[in-house]
Amino acid sequence: MVTAPLQVRINRIMKRDKLTYPEVEARIKNQLSDEEREARADFVIKNDGVEHLPSQLFAFLKAVDF
Repeated sequence: MVTAPLQVRINRIMKRDKLTYPEVEARIKNQLSDEEREARADFVIKNDGVEHLPSQLFAFLKAVDF
């Protein structure tokens, strides 16, 4: 799974879906928490900046034998 900081996700959703902050917040509250989703995932990539993204992608590709 790919995750990003909460505020980044909120801003992206507001822009993409033309929703208000409270609407996005309500949507997120109805979903599994980040911790629950990460616990279920086989691999987690944190999309919180470009400096670590290449190394995370390389580790993922290596883990799946790509």
